[in-house]
Amino acid sequence: MSIPVRIMVDWEKIRICEECARKIAMELLKQARKETANIDIPKLLCDECWEYNVNNGAIKAELDPR
Repeated sequence: MSIPVRIMVDWEKIRICEECARKIAMELLKQARKETANIDIPKLLCDECWEYNVNNGAIKAELDPR
């Protein structure tokens, strides 16, 4: 059984390495023509960037209310 989780990113606080920045940029380019981009941040960030940003409050996860 999986539990839906909503990931919220504070883009003003986030700090990432060059490789993760490149991955996010490529994903944004793929979705540029869509009205709303739906980016799977946990899949794009390396473990170090994910941990750093979660610990510093730039990334928060909460149970999806749906």
